[in-house]
Amino acid sequence: MMMNLIKDCITFFQAGGVFMYPLAACSVLLIAAVIYRMFNMKKSLICPVVLTRAVEQYTRGAVGRTELESGFGFRGGPPGAGCVECTAGG
Repeated sequence: MMMNLIKDCITFFQAGGVFMYPLAACSVLLIAAVIYRMFNMKKSLICPVVLTRAVEQYTRGAVGRTELESGFGFRGGPPGAGCVECTAGG
């Protein structure tokens, strides 16, 4: 079963001709880039600690929505529509 799958893949690759080599190279580079980004993304860059703490306080009910929004400067439109610049805390 597995050998037939491998043979079918090789046959398919050979049938594609010259165009299969750049496609295979791009596929390998894409997979390598995705794996690299998976292991090198820092959680603090994606979601700053200040924002995480503020949302946790909001979900616990310790902070109201207006207090949460006043702690952060929203630029470029309503919250969630653009870039959010954190002005609260360090």
